[in-house]
Order: sequence, then structure tokens, then C-alpha cells
Amino acid sequence: MRVIIVDDEIENRKILSKLLDKYENIEIVGEANSVQKAKTEIISKNPDLVFLDVSLPPDNIFDMLKELTNINFLIIFVTAHHEYALKAFEYSAVSYLLKPIDENLFEKAVENALQTIKKEQNFKIYQTLLYNISNPQDTKICLPTAEGFD
Repeated sequence: MRVIIVDDEIENRKILSKLLDKYENIEIVGEANSVQKAKTEIISKNPDLVFLDVSLPPDNIFDMLKELTNINFLIIFVTAHHEYALKAFEYSAVSYLLKPIDENLFEKAVENALQTIKKEQNFKIYQTLLYNISNPQDTKICLPTAEGFD
């Protein structure tokens, strides 16, 4: 799973990185400390999951989310601002964690994200299988013989 961490404070980014270190199947592909950098990282790196702080002075992250034409990644909000929790779920947040981060709640949030991604991947596999079954291709197999290929 490809992850981007967005927080204006370097210490918070370090804490999240350290907490994510124990997951073998998670790769941190980018970090951002501003809304503009977050948008650039998300568009260029195509993450599966993004950890977002709400307040990135002088902006807030919801302005960036409104600008994105396609939110095709999961979101875990990590913030000191409890008042944005309802708004966060408008963007289908997997979780909303308050700082300082409770490690147990963090682990549950990451596990929920991993399970959601696994379900989405399985759904895509089944869709492909159903498509292939309902649209059979006229395929031929080439076999080598003494005279060439048959």
C-alpha cells in the first residue's frame, strides 16, 4: 500500500512514519507540509492511503480535497481539531484520529484501511472474471510440431 503523509509539523510526520514502519506492506511514497505540496504529491504519486492534517496554515485541507477531481485514495485524518470530524466523513474518511495519536486507535485505523483496500482489490478481480466469462474470446494456442507451429 502506497502512503502519503501530510502535516505541517515535521515531528508529527516523523511520528506517523515511525508508527507505519512496522507494516511490511506499507510504503511511504511522499510527504507534504502544505496544501499545494500535498496536491502535487497526491497527483504525481497516486497513493492508496493519505494521512491528512486538517490545518495547514494558511489553508485547510478541505480546500484541496474540493479541488481534486478524483479522490481515488483512502483518507485517515490526523489532527488536533475535533470540530472537523463530521466534515471529514463527507470525504469517506476511514478514520479521524486526534493528536496526540493513540497507538491502538492508529493500528485499528490502518487495519481498516488495509481491509478496505483488500476488499476493493477482490471486487476488481471478480469484476474482471465476470467480464471475461461473459465475453469469451476466440483464443488459439500455438503448439510447436516437427513441421513448425500448428
